[in-house]
Amino acid sequence: MLAFSLAIFAGMIYVVTDMFTRIPTEMGVNYAFSSVQSVKEGADFVYIHGDPSKTQKEIYIPKNVELVAIQNSTVSNETKTWILVRLSVGQSYTDVYAVTRGVMNGTLSEIDHEGRYVLSFDSTPNNPPISNGTINVFVL
Repeated sequence: MLAFSLAIFAGMIYVVTDMFTRIPTEMGVNYAFSSVQSVKEGADFVYIHGDPSKTQKEIYIPKNVELVAIQNSTVSNETKTWILVRLSVGQSYTDVYAVTRGVMNGTLSEIDHEGRYVLSFDSTPNNPPISNGTINVFVL
């Protein structure tokens, strides 16, 4: 009977320990996902409404961040912007990203540690005026 009780107790300790080590990692990825989506929403808002629209977004970057970047790439003659947050998870990395509707200019290199950041988005006029311009983003 004592052995059975010890086995159950050991199992409970294993489960609780696993939860305490896994939860912070999952929370970090969730914070990164939420931040990337918020940046995407801000950029898309400015892109859709065009010049002279502006907006600001507050994001939270988790403690295990390795990289926050904006990367423009062209596929089939269409340039899109990737918002990338790379997190260290144990011995490896996890990338969280989103693709915006328009092209973004700016750098997020100032975001290199845990904390809250306010980002400002504004548009650049484009020629012809019918099309939407480039989105400028910077950390306040």
